Parts: sequence; structure tokens; C-alpha cells
Amino acid sequence: MNLFAKLERFNPGGSIKDRTALNMVVGKIYSGEIVPGRSVVVESSSGNLGIGLAQICRYFGLRFVCVVDPKTTRQNIEILKAYEACVEVVTERDRETGEYLPTRLRRVREIMAAEQHAFWPNQYANPLNPQAHATTMREIADALDGRVDYLFCSVSTFGTLRGCAEYARGNALGTTVVGVDAVGSAIFDGEPEPRLISGHGASVAPALLDRRLADEVVHVSDLECVVGCRRLILREAILAGGSSGGDGRGAGEARPAPAARGQLRADLPGRRRPLPGHRLFGRMGHRALRRGGPPVEEPRQGGPRRGRRGRPRRRGGRMRHLISIDDLTDDQLRHIVERGVGFATGRNGAARPLAGQVVGVYFRRTSTRTRTAFSSGAMRLGAHLIAYGPDDLQTNTGETTQDTGKVFALMLDALVARTADDPAEMRGWADQDRMSVINAMSSDEHPTQALADLVTLQRRFGAVDGLRVLYVGEGNNTATALALALARFSDVELEFRTPPGYGLPEELLGRAAERARRTGSSVTERHDMDEGTAKGFDVVYTTRWQTTGTSKPDPDWRRIFQPFQVTERLWEGNPEAVFMHDLPAHRGEEVTAEVLDGPASIAFEQAAGKLHSAMAVLEWCRAG
Repeated sequence: MNLFAKLERFNPGGSIKDRTALNMVVGKIYSGEIVPGRSVVVESSSGNLGIGLAQICRYFGLRFVCVVDPKTTRQNIEILKAYEACVEVVTERDRETGEYLPTRLRRVREIMAAEQHAFWPNQYANPLNPQAHATTMREIADALDGRVDYLFCSVSTFGTLRGCAEYARGNALGTTVVGVDAVGSAIFDGEPEPRLISGHGASVAPALLDRRLADEVVHVSDLECVVGCRRLILREAILAGGSSGGDGRGAGEARPAPAARGQLRADLPGRRRPLPGHRLFGRMGHRALRRGGPPVEEPRQGGPRRGRRGRPRRRGGRMRHLISIDDLTDDQLRHIVERGVGFATGRNGAARPLAGQVVGVYFRRTSTRTRTAFSSGAMRLGAHLIAYGPDDLQTNTGETTQDTGKVFALMLDALVARTADDPAEMRGWADQDRMSVINAMSSDEHPTQALADLVTLQRRFGAVDGLRVLYVGEGNNTATALALALARFSDVELEFRTPPGYGLPEELLGRAAERARRTGSSVTERHDMDEGTAKGFDVVYTTRWQTTGTSKPDPDWRRIFQPFQVTERLWEGNPEAVFMHDLPAHRGEEVTAEVLDGPASIAFEQAAGKLHSAMAVLEWCRAG
């Protein structure tokens, strides 16, 4: 069994808290909530988070007030002052808990009330705290080829563990997450007791706490943290802080199941002095940490598997693709939706995870929203973009699509393709396992449209679970993707009203209905438009009658479709329903202008959701 440690001391501020500080502040600057030269940032910190915030605030020209207590080291206070932070030291303990944290938080609230333009990041409850550590866990997974059997992570605000655990679950890494808590901490239902190591444990349970994310818990005392620090110095020549010593000690004391026989990873959050950069350091034998001997280096046959241009491959050596909603696990689907909502609200911060990568956008069919969404989204995430139209490639002169795909894979990191043809073509490109392939619409499914719809619904209703959705119109590729996606959520009622002869494929409908039953949902279809029976829905959804790349076999199809036009009459039985349309719309055909342009319509909010869902898909495929 191999034990790896991720050394965070080489971040500019000297600890893992730099990630949290950056994520909590920069996004708010871009959104205008924090204004350099006017705003005052106020935070409670025992040291490292304060230092991270101090350097960020200094860089952007922001005043920073850091509320600390007597347990904060003199060295950390001097570093804060070097960044020109205003340091306030509370000296009284809270009467109920005997700890300084409640007193620090009260002082923060007092400053917030007194300062006109004050902003409190609130590391203890801010969702941007754990979101910063999706990148932390992604770096770990990439460096270890996606194989992380155990993760040991010290806890205080619960941000690092939560972010890493949510990433691991969302990406099906199969990692057992072990929380390393302090003896005397209240995080895992312990009785608060006096502690000496700052930044490890907490006297009150933090708002970010979700105990379900820690598969196991190890408690280490202050003395054991010191012992862990000494071992790191003597055996690895690493000078680390107290919580890092706790992680090392926790990993040494844990006894993973014999079946694991794999790789463990401990997080070393930081050290006393800031230095630039951060990287993984060498592998230590698990037994060496348990005994007195030197680290044991176990050779690895052939070295780590790496991808094209030297980049680490995904777990199992596979690239990630999105050609069908069925390519996603339930956790991955929800993860992409949550990330899409995060991009829409600014919660995801300003990271550029695709920096240095090249994304190709290949559309053989017309597109406004999807093409713009993926082009804009790729650039916003830091990627370079190459766009191809239907007349740009040598396929027009006889080159096969297979050969074209091989060339794409040699030069691109990801390809977003709209073919409106058999998805087997995209599957063939994906099977090369050299670039990520994203289906921007094939003949049978439009998965990225469904993801945009889910992001829109999540933002509008707060959750997709429990919604009643009425789809009116042809059972086309948009309907297919919607059925496969909504069937994954619980207590959803999805009813299709489709013209006779133009319903969903029977096999697909049966598959979606069966999946829905497993989640307590339902997917049904009927071929009439009796508006009197269409009542109590939260969402009315339609799509244009003439689907891109397809034609109707019946020359009299408009007569068959006419009863399925969405009009204001539908709102007599659904007064609170919102209206959705994947656009483009033909007013007077599938929907009247009064509905599309009326107060119930969120069709253009839905269109904006394409950008945010496209960013989430690109991030998941290329950066995790």
C-alpha cells in the first residue's frame, strides 16, 4: 500500500487556504459585490485563511480586517501586518463554550454593522469554500490516474473535506474519505474541550458540515499532531503545521481494509512560511509511517500512465464523453447540473480549468444557441477555440468521417459536434480515447439541451425533484433527452402529449418509464390534446414542429399537429406553470405569441442556461 501526500505549503500564501480565499473573493469582485478601493473585507481566522485573504485583498487594493485570538501565532500576525491587514485580537473567551471562536464571530458582526461597505466571506458557511476544493481533488485524481482509495483530510470549517468528497462522489472515484478531527472538537458530535492547535477542529459545528460525506473519522490529540509534525521532519524533511501533522498521524493510525491494497492520500494543508507554487511530493511506504524505519519507495512498472502530450489520463485510462444522457451516472448528472447553476450564479468563482486546451466546435447543421454557448463557454473557461462549418472540411471532397475524426483527435482536447445523424459516428470518434467528444445534437438525442433545461429548472424551482412537467409536441431528439434526464430525479411526473404517429420511440419510452419507476417518478405518453385533463403542472414545454435535420413522412402533418399548439387555454388548468421552449420558435405554429412572449415564459432564461450548462459539461469532460 502506498501513501501519498499533497503538499499545499507552496501556494503563494503558504497553505491550502489560499484556494478558499481566492474563490470566495474573486468571484464577488467580478460580480460587483466587492469593489476595490471601496469595500472592506472582514473575516475571522486563526491564521492561514486570514493570510490567504490578506494577500488577495492586498493584490486587489481592498482593505482587510482579520479578527484573531490569542492562539494565533506571532508569526502569522506579523505576516498579516506585512500584507497591511488590520488585525483585531479578541481576548475574552465565550462564556458558554469557553472558546474564542464565538467571540471572534461576534466581533465580525460588530464590524460589519459599523462599516458601510463591509463584506464578510464567512468561510464557515460560504459554499464557495468547498467549491474551491473540487480543483484540489481533481489535481489529486489526475496525479494518481484517478485511483485514490483513501483520502485523509483534516477538518475545521469542513470546506476542504466537503469539496474533495463531493468531487470524488460526483466523479465516481470510489474514494473512502476519512475526516481527521481534533480531540475536543464538536464537529463529529464530540464534547468541546480546550485545544492548542489552531485551524484544526472547531468548538461549534460549522454550517458547511455534512457528516455523511466523511465515510470514516479519526480523532487525534494536540500531542499526536506534534508527533506527526516531528515525523514529517525526521523522515521526509518536511516542515508542516499542526493540522498537517494531524493528517499524517491520522493516516498512520488508520487501518484500511485489506481489500483496499491501493493508494492513500493525506492532505498537508500548509506550513508557517509562504513560498510560491505547490506540487505532490514523493511516495512514502505505509509501514514506514507506522514504524521507525525510513520511507520505502515501491517501484511502479513503467511509471504512471499518461495521456497525450504527457497529461495524466482519467481512471481506467478513459477520456470522458457526453454522447447520451445515459453516459452519465446519477451522481454525475446532478453534479453537472449543480456546476451549471454555479456558473449561472457566479458561485463557481473565476477559475479557468481549460487553460491551454483546444476545443473544436464542428456543426454540420444550423445552430444559434448551442454553437454560441459552447464557443463562449470554452473561451470563458480558458480554452482556445477552433470552429468548423459544414463546408470547411475535406469531407466535402471525399475524405471519410473516420479519417477526419482521427485528425481531430491528434490536435484537439475536445470536440463539440452537431451532426443530426446517427450517433455511431461520434461513438467512433470517442472510441479512439484521445479527445473528449460532446454530442451537441444527433438524430436521436439532444443531451446538452436536456442539461440546459435541468439547470433552468433547478434555478427556477430550487430543485428538479418533485416537478410535474407537461411536454406538448413531437417526440423528437429534445423529448428523448428530456425523458432520459428527468427519469433520473425523484418524484417527477413527466407527461408527453404527442401527435399520433409522432411519439417517442417505443423502446426509449419504456426504458425511461422503467428508470422513472425506480426513482418514484413517472414518464407517460398520450396522443390527444384534451386540455381539460392537463392540469396541475409546474412546467409546460414545447419544441418547434420542424426538427433540425428531419422531415415528416406525412404530407398532411400540419393538420395532425394543429391540435397540439400551445395556447393560453392551457394556463386555465395550470395557472402557476412556467413555459419552456428549446428555441428557435415559430410563433403561430407550435406556440402562440401570447404564450412565448407572455409572463409565464422562461424560454430565453432557458436559452441563457445553455451557456452555463455548456461550461459545466466542458469542465466535467476536461477538468472534472
